[in-house]
Amino acid sequence: MDRYSPIGNSKGKNKNTVLFCEAKPPGHLTSVVHRYVKIWTDKLLDRDYQFHALPDACTYLIFDQLRPEVVGPTTLRGSSMEFNLGKRFHYLNIRFFPGTWQTDYSQPFVGQINQPYSGNLPLLAINQELHGRPFKQQQEILTQCVEELVNRKILVTSVLVMRILKKLDSINLVEEKAKATRISPRHLQRCLKRETGFTPHDFLKIIRLQRSLSGSDLDQYFDQAHFIRSFVALQTERHQNFTTNLMSDIYNTRAHVPLVCLSVPNFNEGDECCRLV
Repeated sequence: MDRYSPIGNSKGKNKNTVLFCEAKPPGHLTSVVHRYVKIWTDKLLDRDYQFHALPDACTYLIFDQLRPEVVGPTTLRGSSMEFNLGKRFHYLNIRFFPGTWQTDYSQPFVGQINQPYSGNLPLLAINQELHGRPFKQQQEILTQCVEELVNRKILVTSVLVMRILKKLDSINLVEEKAKATRISPRHLQRCLKRETGFTPHDFLKIIRLQRSLSGSDLDQYFDQAHFIRSFVALQTERHQNFTTNLMSDIYNTRAHVPLVCLSVPNFNEGDECCRLV
């Protein structure tokens, strides 16, 4: 499912002291979990670290390792946001595929990364168990967490989204998306909106944005103005100026923040561990 690999961005100095690692979930969870994600500082930064969260359709489960009370599900819902992570931080995240988190049970907060958790899921206890352990062991705990959420039907595989992602290279129009999912365009509109919160047209925009960050799908845009207009329309008025500037920067650089691959102790073979540079 690497056809859809959501990417963030970042801003500011001291990026060489911020580390980032992604790990694939075990095989039986690959239809609900995209990656386990760890981002942290290995020293106190000289200034606050600004993280640009780019639009994507995923839901995230956030575990703040420095503030054990700060956990919970969060989503961007197509918004570009800038988060001030401060001079020292340590987050573990589970990135779920679009449509897997059942919002009828627990509605994710938009852009939440710093609020204490007050829900009914055992996330506070899980965060305490994660604290101080090597990433290998943390992945095992995160896997157990996901398995429990699947058993409780809080997480389900979105067959609709999986069909779209499998045929992403051949989909450019909503009609082609309906054909790939084997349902009518009208039924696709209802189902995709219910599962992901996006219309088919907006969902396709989000997928294209994420693919363009790795160099794919840029040929779908006539020029920089077309690229920017495609995503500014998704934003609220409050975020439109920020999104315009960010999309311009992305189009001009054609890439996200460069990464340097690392060999990090206590990480599994195959984990993608990098230092932002």
